[in-house]
Amino acid sequence: GVLSALAPITPHMAEDAWLNLPWPRPSDSVFQAGWAGSSSSSSDGDGEQGQQQQQQQQQYRRRLAAAERAEWAGVLAVRDAANAVLEKARAARLIGPALEARLVLHVESEPVAAALRRLAAAANGADEPRYVLIASEVSVAGSAAEAEAAGAGAFCEGVATEAAGRVTVAVARAAGSKCARCWNFSAEVGAADPEHPELCERCVPVIRASGFQLPGAGAAAAAAAAAADKAPVAA
Repeated sequence: GVLSALAPITPHMAEDAWLNLPWPRPSDSVFQAGWAGSSSSSSDGDGEQGQQQQQQQQQYRRRLAAAERAEWAGVLAVRDAANAVLEKARAARLIGPALEARLVLHVESEPVAAALRRLAAAANGADEPRYVLIASEVSVAGSAAEAEAAGAGAFCEGVATEAAGRVTVAVARAAGSKCARCWNFSAEVGAADPEHPELCERCVPVIRASGFQLPGAGAAAAAAAAAADKAPVAA
């Protein structure tokens, strides 16, 4: 119950803890376990509240259609394949952290490939494949040869999976610079706002909305304004 409650706030920590539980897990992921119930319902599974909780969990699990569950099983299989190849690229000293990587994928299963393309088309800053795979750039190639060509001179390997078929993963270094806030690499770092030369295009609006200013930025702006006021005016 505690991990289910923590999962929306600390997803990676909760998932890691779930995968290392010292007893059999009721589901593969903490996000498939359902929401935590109250102490009364969890302690009295045969009571009315306990039955209601079980019914709610069953309804929650039925929300995903069978086809969608299969698609996500394939997406997670692609993630596992990408992680395996990223680890080999890291051992070969092509990259350090996974966020230094650009991935070009070919997925044999067309439904899974279509699911990845659909996630990429969302372009909402949350659901793109690069956030699922935790890499700075991810694209889906139309053929294994196209993915292999993208990995020429870098690192490329095919991985057989049960849920997505053969997954070809090409790894290269991501373009651009590292964002100081999210650590993703982007060619837009420093271009979105001159006041934040170390931030990417995704982080600048967040910082603006929060009203955050770099230490000394206000004093520097005031000094610049004072200097402008004292500058001689051309006749």
